[in-house]
Amino acid sequence: MDSINDSICTNITVSDGYCYGLPVCGYCYDFSITLEASNNYEFYNMMIIRILLPVIGLFGLCGNGISAFIYSRKSMRSSMNVYLCALAISDIIIILTAFFLFFIENLRSKSLLLSEIFAILTPVAFPLGLTAQSLSVFLTVTSAIDCFLLIYSSPNWRERFCSTSTAIKMVGMIAMLAMLYNSPHMFEINVITCWNVAYAEKSIDVCPTDLRQSQVITFFGLAGINLINTYAPFIH
Repeated sequence: MDSINDSICTNITVSDGYCYGLPVCGYCYDFSITLEASNNYEFYNMMIIRILLPVIGLFGLCGNGISAFIYSRKSMRSSMNVYLCALAISDIIIILTAFFLFFIENLRSKSLLLSEIFAILTPVAFPLGLTAQSLSVFLTVTSAIDCFLLIYSSPNWRERFCSTSTAIKMVGMIAMLAMLYNSPHMFEINVITCWNVAYAEKSIDVCPTDLRQSQVITFFGLAGINLINTYAPFIH
């Protein structure tokens, strides 16, 4: 703290993005400019993000948790139920990461502790959530193919491709593919030590890396998301 006290913090340094020798929290993504939100925006923001999102997410967690439990029972063991169990688990991950990325992000301006929790969890929750989204898409397509083979294929094909062991192997391969596909997102966010002007205290925050800000990477990233997550499910 001595080195921080030796520095200065004025309106000029804050506008330049530095305070007490540290970057200002939030400067890297909005240049420390906070727009004054209208009362209507604050109301709808509170209703949707702070109330509806946790309530709907809680129902989703309960429903998917029950589904995963049922489909994982030995008496329910089948290739289709393996995919459905994995799909329920991936949806649970999506809900949990969405809670951290949206609910806590929405409240971090109200609490320094929540702001630091958000900075700690985001580098993990962001790529994990995107991986779970890709996994859900891949599992949906794979389960549809499995259903098609169960109905229209010959007994030999059903025995070969629609077994429980094959489904487990496919889930493992799909999970690795989803992690590989979304691995670049692990390098898009950087946690920095910064000065929180609102609380006049040293804190931590997240900033986009050069990879995240690259227009080329952004273009191909959006193209890949649209291709894999939007159009791929309709190809089958």
